[in-house]
Amino acid sequence: MSAKALLQTYIIQGKEYKKMLEKVNYNGCHTAKIKAIDKKLKIAAKTLKQIKK
Repeated sequence: MSAKALLQTYIIQGKEYKKMLEKVNYNGCHTAKIKAIDKKLKIAAKTLKQIKK
């Protein structure tokens, strides 16, 4: 697979994982994981934009 396809898959799976964590985040115990996923997804999106150019 190309780097572009891998990044797109990573972003899709990351968003799905984030949604799942948000559903089970009753007491706020997964809040740190959700924030870390947000940071990683932002970096991946920025990298994907650079590859597309």
